[in-house]
Amino acid sequence: MEFPYLKDDEQLAEFDTWIQGLDNPHVSAWWKHKRVNKWILPTIIQSQSKMDPSDWTITKSTTNIGEGQHYWTRKNTGEKLSLVASIVEARKVDFRVAAEIKAARTTGVLGNNRNSAFDRMKNSSRRANTAIAKQQVNQEQNVEIQRLQQEIEEHTKAKKDSDTRIKQARQALALTRSDGKSRSRSSRAESSSSGRVRVAGLSQDKGTTTGELSTHTLPKSRI
Repeated sequence: MEFPYLKDDEQLAEFDTWIQGLDNPHVSAWWKHKRVNKWILPTIIQSQSKMDPSDWTITKSTTNIGEGQHYWTRKNTGEKLSLVASIVEARKVDFRVAAEIKAARTTGVLGNNRNSAFDRMKNSSRRANTAIAKQQVNQEQNVEIQRLQQEIEEHTKAKKDSDTRIKQARQALALTRSDGKSRSRSSRAESSSSGRVRVAGLSQDKGTTTGELSTHTLPKSRI
């Protein structure tokens, strides 16, 4: 049951009985405060109000408009003023607003509520602060860009040096392998010339297979 929408006194009495039956001291104290202060319920429950129903309908259910007007007044008159100073400043604001209303009725052009001196100064300050913040962000970005570029250059240079060293090492490796093969061939050639390796001669006879040792005895006249 939502008590702001109670339609008559009977429903209000039922709601009161329901609250008492909850046996909750906090809720009971909350409701007692509303019942003791007679002006509260008529401002919340339409059936308890003496306002015209049409006026009640078009009236906002929140205090946002009043709070907004309070904020507007403080911005135009200032804060923490003495009683006399507050009255004087409020009088100036009233005369200025009256002049704006009169001009709007005369010209048929409504005033712009966002074009006051205060609003223009506020917007100007906001733009200046935004520009300063953007400039600071740009400076930070430039510093970061320079740092990254320098880091890339350092890594690129290190990579080039590394590639050069790898290339030199590969060349040295290839040269070392080539020298090793040359020494191996030279060693085999020296062994053959000194008679350490027996090489079979080819036979001139038709019955001898190539690569086999000849078993024929040469004539004595040829020895």
